[in-house]
Amino acid sequence: LVRPKTKLLRVSEALSSTGLHSFDWPGFMLSAQTGDGVRDLRRWLLTMARPGPWRVSAGVSHVQPPLVIASEVIRSHIFRCFRKELPYTLMQQNLGWTEMRNGGGRID
Repeated sequence: LVRPKTKLLRVSEALSSTGLHSFDWPGFMLSAQTGDGVRDLRRWLLTMARPGPWRVSAGVSHVQPPLVIASEVIRSHIFRCFRKELPYTLMQQNLGWTEMRNGGGRID
């Protein structure tokens, strides 16, 4: 979280004006709390969208195994424990996934 927000605006303007950033697309500042900037992002996405055939047929979904999904959830919770710094290496090992009778799962 950057406070005051004017610091972030100054950095963003400096990067944009000097060409020091290497992004192919413009950067958008969004607020999860207030929704500020979402309209601008949506407008830009709609202008960039091109009509054409879908790359994936309707009804097709990418299904990951339950163990992979559980691993991602665990990893996200581990990262939440680190306030300001993230470790360079983080290794977790989940041995398996057991489906329970009630429809839930147990990570082994």
